[in-house]
Amino acid sequence: MNSMQGFWIAMARLGGGWFHSEWWRYWDCGAPLEFVYAPLVPCLERMGSRGSRNSCRRWLQTVSGLIYCLGPVTLFVMAWLLTRAPGYAFAAAAALSLLAVAVFLAPMLSLAPAFLDARRLYLMVVWDETPHMAALAMLRL
Repeated sequence: MNSMQGFWIAMARLGGGWFHSEWWRYWDCGAPLEFVYAPLVPCLERMGSRGSRNSCRRWLQTVSGLIYCLGPVTLFVMAWLLTRAPGYAFAAAAALSLLAVAVFLAPMLSLAPAFLDARRLYLMVVWDETPHMAALAMLRL
């Protein structure tokens, strides 16, 4: 019940609201759609579903998977360009993929029990953090 996936799918199904202002009546008693939330994920869903004739639901999962994989790749590219050391850049990307560094930054024993935890996957699947992970991946570039 705490999932926002239906929200992302509904925003993608709304239509051309990202480029032509439409009203989203389900958020704060109504707001323009471009001010509701981060528009990148629903916009990618909509473009993908129109281009391939698959459902927005399938494209939400596809976009989430691509953004999940894009995180370590953008960290590798950023670290490689900054340090000119591909070995250390790969180690940083592997650490982002395999380790839950958030356990040390915000230790909550009930939410993050282990250091070798798939924390990013947990955040994307359970807490629907796809737009925030997309922002972090783009920030690295």
